[in-house]
Amino acid sequence: MKLLVDEKPSVVQIRAEDVSPNAIGKQVIVALLQMAAELEEGALLTIDPNRTRLRVLPLHPK
Repeated sequence: MKLLVDEKPSVVQIRAEDVSPNAIGKQVIVALLQMAAELEEGALLTIDPNRTRLRVLPLHPK
């Protein structure tokens, strides 16, 4: 996986009580691999123990 720093930044947010690699590391790696293309273009990736969400940047109000 190759993540490039481009003009559009990306944010990876981990929302869990235990953020240790043993607790959530595998989920983080899987999410980064699955969402690599979106992260290269600029996205907000939120990972918590129950789900993973992705929003493409820039964020626009609904």
